[in-house]
Formats: sequence, C-alpha cells, structure tokens
Amino acid sequence: MARRAYDDPTYKRNRLRVLERDGYTCQYCQRPAKTVDHLVPVARGGGNEVDNLVACCSECNSRRGQATQTQDIRARLKKRNMALTDAGRDLDVAAPPGGIPWVPASRFYTQAEDGLASPWHGRVWMNPPYSKPEPWVRKFLEHGHGIALVQVSKARWFDEVWNGPTPMVLNHARFKFSQGGIFMPTVFLGLGDECIEAIGRIGRTR
Repeated sequence: MARRAYDDPTYKRNRLRVLERDGYTCQYCQRPAKTVDHLVPVARGGGNEVDNLVACCSECNSRRGQATQTQDIRARLKKRNMALTDAGRDLDVAAPPGGIPWVPASRFYTQAEDGLASPWHGRVWMNPPYSKPEPWVRKFLEHGHGIALVQVSKARWFDEVWNGPTPMVLNHARFKFSQGGIFMPTVFLGLGDECIEAIGRIGRTR
C-alpha cells in the first residue's frame, strides 16, 4: 500500500470503521484481521472510502500487492454488503451516540432516548445490549419487521426463539463491537419478507 494511503485523513477515519464492519475478519481467507486492504489499489486510482476497503490479514495483504480484486471475491463481498445494508432499515433501535455509519437507518435511538421504551416504526436494525437482551428480543418479535443480531444463550428467551418459527442464520464471523468483543456466537434474526431474504444471503436460513 502506498505510504500516502496511511497518511490520508479519510483512510485513518475509515480504517476502524471497516474493521468493525467486517468483524475483524479477513475478507479473503476468513482469518483474524488487523489491517485493511483496497479493493482497487491506490496505485490504480482506488480511494480510501469504506466501499473500497475491506478487512484483511497481513499475509493476504502482502500477497495481493497491487493486484486488482478478482471477480469471485467481488461478488462475495457485494453479496455480503447487500445483505447487511440493502434491507432498507429505517430505524436503529439501540445505537451508540452518533449512530453507526454503516447502518443506513434514517433514524436511530441511543441509550439516552431509550429505544426499548420508544415507539418503533418500519424496518428496524436491532443489536441490543447483551447484558439484558430479553425485553429487546420480545419487542422485536412483536414488531415483526427487521433484522436483529443477538447472542446465542442458554436463557429461556433464546430457547423460545430457537425452537420457534423466527427465521435465523448462524453468524460464523466473530465480531468485535465498539464496546469490546464477546465470546458467545451470534445469530441474525429476520422478520418480514425482504429481511428474511437479506439474512439468507449471509448463510443458510433455518
């Protein structure tokens, strides 16, 4: 990677966003990643926007050099990004202050606004507090329209979801969240036709 890419303010601003978006997982080999790579290399005119950056391990980054992204990898990344961003989410019900840049919601509730007590509308994105997810999950199921990312749990609420009719996809990537990582696996829940179709692009729906 050209030196100027590291020094560019846009690159510095987007690097962490991309690593968090991709779950600190290399988008080429699925191993842990601490660096990012340009889909279109800087030397060939590629920029430092988030759409041109992916999480990448050091080995894959070194091996790729200035090569352009192959068609099959492009297709896989496009498929994954569409699944997570094109479901038309209107409301992020549990966002950090300022929202999340890669969640294209027209509105978001922060902790100060109390998304659990506030009214929900349209298609929602829900990544609830994992310390007490049950009331969030129950409200999500009642709302019936959106995508949720929740942890696998031994609690009764998860047994009910697992054994119920709600479509879900096991998430094989280990995400590192803005407030730290978690050791439990996670699942995507989908409600509403387009949201169910969207999580189906991530993996097999059960």
